[in-house]
Amino acid sequence: MKIAIDARMVGPYMHGISRYAYNLIKGIAEAGKSDQYVLITNDNFLDEFVSAYKNFSLRIVRSRLYGIWEQFEIPRTLRAEKIDIFHSPSFFGPISGESKVIMTIHDMIHVLFPEESSVFHKIYYKMIVERAAANASKVLTVSENSKRDIVKYLNVSPEKIVVTYNAVEKKFRQSNEDKVEEVKRRFGINGRFILYVGNQKPHKNVRFLIDAYGQLKGKINHLLVIVGQRDKLFQKSLRELELEGVTFLSDVPDDLLPYIYSGADVFITPSLYEGFGLPIVEAFACETPVIAVDTLCSAEIMGNAGLRVDAGSVDELASVIYNVLTDDGLRSRLVKQGLTRVKKFSWDETVDRTLGLYDEVYKARSVKKREALHSSSLSYKKSRRIRIGINASKYSDVHTGVGRFTNILCHHISELNSNYDFYMYTAIKANQLHKISGRNVRIRRAGLNLQSNISRILWEQVALPYYSSRDELDLFHYTDHALSVMEGVRPCIITVHDIAFILFPHLFNRTRRMYKKFIFERLINKADIIITPSNSTKNDLKRYCEINEEKIKVVHYGVEKRFLPISKSKVEGYRSRNSLPSRMILSVGTLEPRKNIVTLIKAFAKLREKGFIDYKLVVAGSKGWLYKEIFKEIGTRGLQKEVLFLGNVADEDLPNLYNCADLFVYPSLYEGFGLPPLEAMACGVPVITSNTSSLPEVVGDAGIMVDPTDVNSLFEKMCQILGDSELRHYMKNMGLERAKLFSWRKTAKGIMEIYDDTLKCLNIDKA
Repeated sequence: MKIAIDARMVGPYMHGISRYAYNLIKGIAEAGKSDQYVLITNDNFLDEFVSAYKNFSLRIVRSRLYGIWEQFEIPRTLRAEKIDIFHSPSFFGPISGESKVIMTIHDMIHVLFPEESSVFHKIYYKMIVERAAANASKVLTVSENSKRDIVKYLNVSPEKIVVTYNAVEKKFRQSNEDKVEEVKRRFGINGRFILYVGNQKPHKNVRFLIDAYGQLKGKINHLLVIVGQRDKLFQKSLRELELEGVTFLSDVPDDLLPYIYSGADVFITPSLYEGFGLPIVEAFACETPVIAVDTLCSAEIMGNAGLRVDAGSVDELASVIYNVLTDDGLRSRLVKQGLTRVKKFSWDETVDRTLGLYDEVYKARSVKKREALHSSSLSYKKSRRIRIGINASKYSDVHTGVGRFTNILCHHISELNSNYDFYMYTAIKANQLHKISGRNVRIRRAGLNLQSNISRILWEQVALPYYSSRDELDLFHYTDHALSVMEGVRPCIITVHDIAFILFPHLFNRTRRMYKKFIFERLINKADIIITPSNSTKNDLKRYCEINEEKIKVVHYGVEKRFLPISKSKVEGYRSRNSLPSRMILSVGTLEPRKNIVTLIKAFAKLREKGFIDYKLVVAGSKGWLYKEIFKEIGTRGLQKEVLFLGNVADEDLPNLYNCADLFVYPSLYEGFGLPPLEAMACGVPVITSNTSSLPEVVGDAGIMVDPTDVNSLFEKMCQILGDSELRHYMKNMGLERAKLFSWRKTAKGIMEIYDDTLKCLNIDKA
């Protein structure tokens, strides 16, 4: 049996989880088992330890604990090392992979005290922890109290959870008095003291202890020593307090902690919540009396060996501290009870139970493998309908080409008569998908905001593979460039709308560019089929990515039937309600460098100089990357009143907006398809666009094309069209005919044919 243990949290300064991990590893090594163990770390801290045991090895990885990339790198490492069982001593757990997983979940702090977590960690907990626990074969926890919380908040079956108490290391014992005094001098502790060990997060309730200590001024001569990582917000909250006698120590090495415990007259833990509360038993072992706030966990761990006080009474805590410090008999009795209680928490027992769990999970894995060999997955799949998953996360983002593609694809596929079941995965509210109906459509919603880069990456790279595995999909279609590197479903289809981030990297912010590059290099090899919306994008992929041409399928976008010429009365009504100019040149698209709005503004300025002063330039679209350059250009040319920015126009209003325009101009530097020119043509509006990328393929002979970097050329064509009514009429008719070649129903049918062909090639038949 080959077992990997995540040791990334182990280092010179240890807290509860890292101490648990280190002692578990050490105990397993000392148990002398013949199994092979791989310790996964970020550094060489455990190198000397590993060198002492032949069956232990070190595997250094780059991904940090609770980081974005661990869900990719750790499963890949487990595969490379051919790991049978992976044990994570923390919240982290892979949500996919072949290795069996055991997680140790210590507490539910992130659920009960969410204000203590960063935005990233809130997203991480929401997206990862419950799924990781569901994927784990067994969940270890450190108390019955934590077990109840895990069942309640993570929906884990009680039968899946095994309680193995934390334990205290042998080094925690009453220490030599001379050594204790030496350590006290090293840290500037002059005299007798009260001790707290732990961090300063809100749930640790350290202020409660400080307030109680303040009430004892003049009654005792003790210092209050607070050991643990400092919290900036907590320290800030103490600025107005009188802290005479309070000492903060944040850099006590783990091997010196026993001397600090031994030197204290009383140890106090005011924490409102713990999974276990390791400092309690460490204090017991060092013969130090313990006082704790009365909680379910402190009652379970302390029993009757310590004193418990109400969390809301500073007076009670101050009184109990005073009694312990002044009553030698009470202190002696507490020490004796603590030494008896600490025997309940043995690392030998914890290690034995953990090793037994490894054996149990490994044997169960072997049984399942044998059972799998005797069953036919093919006959199982034939007993149900084929399941196709679609990433619908951009469903509501209809102001972008990708969003409109996803939205309309989901609608049309749900309307087609198909023998497939479609699983549509989205993070938006379920009521926003009310228009998608059909007995063969299932909506899977994560309830997550995908506006941040972090949440979007976790959604694409972690959540979607989890869902696809859970729902036992036969094919997955990623509709927006990114395919998860962890995706286990084969075949996988991806729609690559364009490769602008490769051709124009300077037009993207650094984070987005790096992510796209990292993912794209992997997805083009992993995807079974790549769908592009134009031959132009297909040729770009062949040219820059060296992809086998047979792997790329072209399916053009379509135009919705609602984009059509509208009666003059309705158009003028819309124009009046929205205060739009009577004569207007329109452009629709995100305000970003790739859309080339600055060049359009320069051409528009020349147009006004030519005498076309009755026209306003109207731009509809949200602010994107480097949008300020656009407004700077307007300010330089004094066009603030001549150029109108509408922001995002409601999707249902777009046909009205197009119909208000005398001319539609789209000088984009690069497009994978270019929906706005097609929509404008369908509304009977003359179009000028670029002669680059996919735009000639979309517009054909129905529009006028120019070099998007040539201001004069663009200006001249604008003059030509606005000055010639017959040309405008001709272009209107040509555009209407051209638009008829593109329909979303045709797009959906084309994609459905690709699904059919792909599944047929892999001998996955319809039910």
